[in-house]
Amino acid sequence: MLCDTAILFWRCDSIAVLHQVAVYKRFWLRFANVAFDLTALDNIEKHFTVNNYTDSGLLQMYWHDFVIKFDNQYPEHPWEDAEKQIYDMILQVFQAATSEDIPTGIPHNPQCKGFYGLDVMLQWTTRAGTKSMEPQLLEVNFGSDCKRACEYYPEFFNDILSVMFLDETEGHNVAVLE
Repeated sequence: MLCDTAILFWRCDSIAVLHQVAVYKRFWLRFANVAFDLTALDNIEKHFTVNNYTDSGLLQMYWHDFVIKFDNQYPEHPWEDAEKQIYDMILQVFQAATSEDIPTGIPHNPQCKGFYGLDVMLQWTTRAGTKSMEPQLLEVNFGSDCKRACEYYPEFFNDILSVMFLDETEGHNVAVLE
């Protein structure tokens, strides 16, 4: 049983609200200026986290522009397929988190309202000779920084709070995961 309400935003940011798991579909992206790998962990040009606080030359893009560019660059791997995999992964995370009572899990509580930020990357994998993209969950944060969400999407909190407290999902830019 899931906690009462969760919305997911991505970095590729996502936001999750529990009782149902709903993902805010208007995610925001960050791109590192240096190709990612697991060396030079102190190089923020390679390992971006939240860099809202410094002028670091952060490369950003709106979700709708990203989807078009993604589909043009990877026509054999449409965004719709990657998005479904990401949503499946997010749902599994919250199912696992709510499968146990406290102190190891998030218990069912009809008054539980919260949103979580999730950082997700897509990684190339090869299975049985077929190359595909696989989502990688980097981190989950409770009550994440929403500064850029509000700058990009002024309706962000109206959408999130409508889902969390009014149980309204239609017209609020969310996908309810089941």
